[in-house]
Amino acid sequence: TSGKQQNVTDGWQASTFNPAPGGTKALYLTLRQLHWPVERWRQPWRELASNESKGSVLILSRQPLATYRKISPQEQQYLMNWVKEGNHLLLLGEFWETEDGSRLLDTLGIKITEAYRKKNTYDRSAEFLGFRRNRYVLKPSPGLPANLNGQELEVAQCSILPQLPPEFRPLWNLPIGPVVATRTWGAGQITLSTTSSFLDNEFINQRDNLNFLLGLLQPNGQPAPSVLFDETRHGFLIHYPVEELLQLPAVRMTGGLILLGLLIFLISERQRWGQIIPLRQQPARSTRDFVRSMAKLYRRANLRNATVKYLFDQTHQLVLKKLELPADTPHDVIAKRLAKLYPELPAWKKLAVRFDGDKFTHGLPPNSWLKASQQLIQIQHTVS
Repeated sequence: TSGKQQNVTDGWQASTFNPAPGGTKALYLTLRQLHWPVERWRQPWRELASNESKGSVLILSRQPLATYRKISPQEQQYLMNWVKEGNHLLLLGEFWETEDGSRLLDTLGIKITEAYRKKNTYDRSAEFLGFRRNRYVLKPSPGLPANLNGQELEVAQCSILPQLPPEFRPLWNLPIGPVVATRTWGAGQITLSTTSSFLDNEFINQRDNLNFLLGLLQPNGQPAPSVLFDETRHGFLIHYPVEELLQLPAVRMTGGLILLGLLIFLISERQRWGQIIPLRQQPARSTRDFVRSMAKLYRRANLRNATVKYLFDQTHQLVLKKLELPADTPHDVIAKRLAKLYPELPAWKKLAVRFDGDKFTHGLPPNSWLKASQQLIQIQHTVS
């Protein structure tokens, strides 16, 4: 699969193709820009023997939300023999959570107890739902090797290492115990960390993470002749098994709530409680009825004039009552108060002056009295 296709389909996998916060594309491209001999290793581990450059580094990472191919005992033997010949292996992540990972740690002399596994099993639900990961600061151990600097590291949620045999040397620690440690293996070296987050695109530029990684990748003080990102077991699988997805507590809880809501909906549709109360709606007067009535009034001028004048007086009294003003309040005051409370209404003074004399009731054209009537009704509906 090409890198372009991986960007689209890789999802949350911790791959060097993945530009998302949990991917490792930033580190891979950084090493390429520094002209380091870096490559994506996508071949069986038995082919590592063909890499004759001693001192090479293989990065084997496991992140909580990625899916990995299991490591067979034969493949593990190929890997450990390759390290013994003088190469460097970085084991980063929660290897104790799987059977093959626990077997690999057991080979290194680290015994994983059931109590440790239960206490340190990663809660995938928060990260799966996109919540922000907790951050921790790791402090360096005294007397670090020359290729490593003594600065602090910033990582995501992590655990302390289990009981380590004396061959291991702690490198970076939380206040309660070591998180990163290293040991020799034959002529080679193995570095173990409970978190792989300092590889992530999100964390690589935090504190001194990048310098720390560059130091790990030159275990002898010189850049490794070859840096290999393992893509056969480092998030290369694209598909996330459905049965593993359903084991996430958040997914199971969400599914249960959906089923419960569906059950309540179906029951409520089949069973009604209480008396059925019919909905009574008042018949609304259509615009056509209003225009027809006003047309009849226009044909009867005297009745029209009296009706429109009555409509104004009724609106005037309603406005005075709403604004709590006396009956002799000037239209200027009413207009200002209405404009302040209801700026969307037509201007009151311009409308009211027509009714102070005989301008409205003598010879007013149809469009004027119709517009005035509509404005009066609009004012009544708004202030009532």
